[in-house]
Amino acid sequence: MKKRALSYGFTLIELAVVLVIIAVVSGMGIMATLGAVETARQAQTESKMDEIENAIMAFRNKYNRLPCPGSPVLDASSGSYGYEYMSGTACSTNTSYLDVITDSNGYSTIKGGVPTRSLNLPDSYMFDGWGRRLVYVVDKLAGDPDAFNIIPSRATDCSITVQDASLNNRSGGAIYVLMSYGKNGHGAYMNGSTRIYSGITNAQEQNNCDCNATGTYVAPSSAVFVQQEIVESTTSLTSFDDIVRF
Repeated sequence: MKKRALSYGFTLIELAVVLVIIAVVSGMGIMATLGAVETARQAQTESKMDEIENAIMAFRNKYNRLPCPGSPVLDASSGSYGYEYMSGTACSTNTSYLDVITDSNGYSTIKGGVPTRSLNLPDSYMFDGWGRRLVYVVDKLAGDPDAFNIIPSRATDCSITVQDASLNNRSGGAIYVLMSYGKNGHGAYMNGSTRIYSGITNAQEQNNCDCNATGTYVAPSSAVFVQQEIVESTTSLTSFDDIVRF
């Protein structure tokens, strides 16, 4: 009697199980890779912010004032790209390029970009790890000539307030803020005047960008920024991932 050859092929059920396993393992690998990329981008952002703050302090020691913000919208074709935006010897309040906030006491805060060339930093330091413009905010008084001959006796008059997650003041008189709009980038400028809006409904994120979920500018009545831990929400539109230094 003729013997039947043994079959070692997969059944359809076995093949389906193998494909599911491959898909799950591949998905886990992709998620791990994406997580590593995001971690690297955040680390790069934090490292750049460290260097910028060091450069700001070196500038302060050399000139006895803080640098004024640069334009957050100019591109590299402009001769003013990367330089602090000034009017004479003081920080400019030209609202075509900068966001100027004047509080009820008459003190002005100027919000713009990082003036890398004035700080002797590479132009790449205008941007965070996600390729979006970092935000630099300064009390206008701090950018005046010989500002630190005046400010020590008036330190509580500095116009920037930084709050925590519960909206309690971390500082009621900060002199500057350096900020990245984080992974979601809501409110951030790219290279030029294009701005990102990702539909974020988180009130603290909207506060930091002076904008709503659809990108409409909301003029602030005072210079208040929120610094808190990153909050990843099950609904991504309610997350908070801004990185704030002061």
